[in-house]
Amino acid sequence: MFKKVFCTCLILVLPISYYNIENDSTNVWFRLGGGTGQYSSVIRSCDTPPLAHSDDYADFGAELAYRPDRKAPFYLGLRGGHLKAGILNHPVYGNSLQNGYLNPFVSVETHYFGLGAGWIRNLGPVTYNRLGWFIDGNFIDFDPDLDFRNSKNYSSGHLRLGSVSSVYFLASYNEGVPIVSQYGYLLLGVGYGRVPRWHFVSGLSAGFYDEVGAYFGIAHDLGKSGVPQLSFRLGSSENEFEGGISLNWTIPIN
Repeated sequence: MFKKVFCTCLILVLPISYYNIENDSTNVWFRLGGGTGQYSSVIRSCDTPPLAHSDDYADFGAELAYRPDRKAPFYLGLRGGHLKAGILNHPVYGNSLQNGYLNPFVSVETHYFGLGAGWIRNLGPVTYNRLGWFIDGNFIDFDPDLDFRNSKNYSSGHLRLGSVSSVYFLASYNEGVPIVSQYGYLLLGVGYGRVPRWHFVSGLSAGFYDEVGAYFGIAHDLGKSGVPQLSFRLGSSENEFEGGISLNWTIPIN
């Protein structure tokens, strides 16, 4: 479904930071997105070569963000979504696992600094370390790193240092819309916003996928029509492609 590629990456990930403009009269935003991709599950042992298996996934998500006071840098919001991921011969779930989630959050966004925190409620099955393969009559566990499906409660958040209209550093955890296909669970990147009405972030991501991957993406401010964002995740693990593509659209409500 995807070609194996690795390159310099650009992605826009945080919905609120880019709309914190001093003279902006908007205080409500709605965001909707969807995406798909492929990830690898790998069992590593000291005695045998790594055993890898690739599966497809698809997810969609939405977000509503509210700024109570247009002159203050505080935001409240709610994200939610649904993830369907393929797995191999699980004795309970078969060949796929589905999880919904809700993610209330708060954020402080000034011109040169942004900080957000949230709580994720997993509405699907809690698998802990029981995501595995049923091979030759034996169930073999593997533990996906940074996987919100391992618990009913998980965290989210971000940190931005620098102006979004210039160059800035960005760290984001579980804030993608959708949560997986936009950038995985964890992103470390550098943003660039000097081009009028265009925004870019280049960086690396981890989580959900077996290995760290790279991203590219682009967003354009259309004014009253909102902000479309296109993002890609590119990487590989044990010669298996790992990546995704997503599109989301942020619309100012008022």
